[in-house]
Amino acid sequence: MGPIVATAIRLIVPLTILRWPLAGAIASLVADALDVVIAGAIGRGEFGDYTGTDKLLDTYYLTFLLAVSLRWQSKVARWSSVALFAWRLIGVALLEVTYERWLLFVFPNLFENYYLFHVIFIPDLSNYLF
Repeated sequence: MGPIVATAIRLIVPLTILRWPLAGAIASLVADALDVVIAGAIGRGEFGDYTGTDKLLDTYYLTFLLAVSLRWQSKVARWSSVALFAWRLIGVALLEVTYERWLLFVFPNLFENYYLFHVIFIPDLSNYLF
């Protein structure tokens, strides 16, 4: 039951990104960080393949971040976000195929940090801050 609730939270919370790009992203980060804690607190089961599930759910919420980034005014910012998202997606796909966790070091999640930096500091999204 715990993993089901944690997964449901991780599926629902990212929907807020489309309405509140910064607050939704932060809420999604928190949901990601606490999914194991939530599942453990509720109990009654555990994640079978946690790494695979986690990376799939990460990609799910990163896709919402990408959707927001595609509305940015700057072409450079948009294409940079697409490139960083694609880089991470390649790494996650390779991880799923090879089960080699060191690939996440080579394909880090720079997209998430880039997104947060852009939403916080670039004026064209200042009206989306909380």
